[in-house]
Amino acid sequence: MIIGIVGCGGIARAHVYALSLNKLVTGLALYDVSEDNMRELSEISALPVTRCQHLKQLAEMSQGFVICTPNHLHVSVAEEVLRYKPIPFVCEKPLSTDLSSARYLKTIAPEGSIVSFNYRYNRVIDTIMHLIKDRELGDLHFFSAEFNKNSALTRHRLTWRDSAQQIKSSGALGDLSCHLLDLFCFIGESPVALNGIRTVKGTRVGEKSDGLVEVDDNGYVMGCSEKGAYFRIHASKSETGQNLGLHMQIVFEKGEIRYTTHQENSLVLSLFNETGTETIRFDGVKRLPDPPRELPFWSDSFIHLHDDWCALVKQGTSTPMLADLSSGIHIQEIIEAF
Repeated sequence: MIIGIVGCGGIARAHVYALSLNKLVTGLALYDVSEDNMRELSEISALPVTRCQHLKQLAEMSQGFVICTPNHLHVSVAEEVLRYKPIPFVCEKPLSTDLSSARYLKTIAPEGSIVSFNYRYNRVIDTIMHLIKDRELGDLHFFSAEFNKNSALTRHRLTWRDSAQQIKSSGALGDLSCHLLDLFCFIGESPVALNGIRTVKGTRVGEKSDGLVEVDDNGYVMGCSEKGAYFRIHASKSETGQNLGLHMQIVFEKGEIRYTTHQENSLVLSLFNETGTETIRFDGVKRLPDPPRELPFWSDSFIHLHDDWCALVKQGTSTPMLADLSSGIHIQEIIEAF
């Protein structure tokens, strides 16, 4: 089958690399307002590529499509493609810039449409999920995560992510915390209690060479699940040194798991009724290289996501790992509190 990709910027590269390894996909249809973006993306594909002149052409030749545009364009892109052909889509997170338009997107989405919460498919998370079951760790009680990057310090020109046009869907909290909030819900098997959310945020780098930054670049979001588990998430694009990377502490009824990207191929398990700790190592071999500043096994997670989604589109086989648009709506509800 042929998969369309709308928006040929940075995140689209991850989807192209992953889809190029998918046995169910025979070709790609690309569309972007920039011909250069389409050309550059087509050059990394191992599959035949059609560079489309308009969205109607992409819709008519595709069996599904991936939305990789800036957040404020997600809904209008989906709306136009679906006007020509009702095919399922993968939407990059978050679904939109506000809850109302995200809910509208869900109403028009064909069956089989998902949000790209690819962290669910990361090898680190897969190892954690198996440990919870195999070691009978019990219910989740506390989830702490620090996800720190330095892009606010290293990128000296404005991008669409720095614009207030993205409302609360961009910035450090809107961008980086989405995946972590979804993981909290996914691991704990419970949504967040919306009336208990607390946030603090700020902007350390308020100006770039070509204008003012209009979103936050660091902050915290805190709260609890409807089951009573607590979370504390710190997201930043303005950190340096040892703070960089992802650092997680996850506390269950019978034990605790810690992970840091400083030791990317292992995590530490401690049980509350045993002395000492246990280092759990996992295979560090990657099918695809990871870009700088991304979580280890980030690129490979897109392979597994598209394996499941393409099987759903082509064969109708579903899996609970796929995040349907209801999961995306819930994260959008949390973002509204930012």
